[in-house]
Amino acid sequence: MLALIDSDLLVYRIGFTTQESDEWIAKARLRETVNLILAATGATSYKMYLTADSDPTAFRRQVYPEYKANRVAPRPVHYHFIRKLLVDEYDAEIVSGIEADDALGIHQTSLRKEKGLIWTPY
Repeated sequence: MLALIDSDLLVYRIGFTTQESDEWIAKARLRETVNLILAATGATSYKMYLTADSDPTAFRRQVYPEYKANRVAPRPVHYHFIRKLLVDEYDAEIVSGIEADDALGIHQTSLRKEKGLIWTPY
C-alpha cells in the first residue's frame, strides 16, 4: 500500500517540537515519524508532497487573496533544514499552484490498481 504524506505538516510539527534542539534531533525525529507512519498504516511505500514557499500563483490565493493572511507566527527554526531533508532524503515533491494536500487528493484519485491512503494528523 502507498502512503501519501502531507509533508507540510511534518515540517511544522517536527519544527516546532525541536525549536531549541540541534538539527540532528530534528532529523532523527523526522526519520522516527516517517517510520511510525509507515508502521501504523501498513504502507510499504510512500509519496510526500510539500507546498512551494509563498507561491503567488497558488490557486487558493487567486480565489481569495487574503488566504492565510492572518498567519503571522514565525516559521520553525529548522523550517528550511527539514524541507531540504524531505526533498533530498525522502524525495518529497514540491508542488506549485496548489497545496500539498491538494496534490495528495489528486494523486489518490489517479491510483488505479495500487491501493493508497492519505496520511494527515487532522
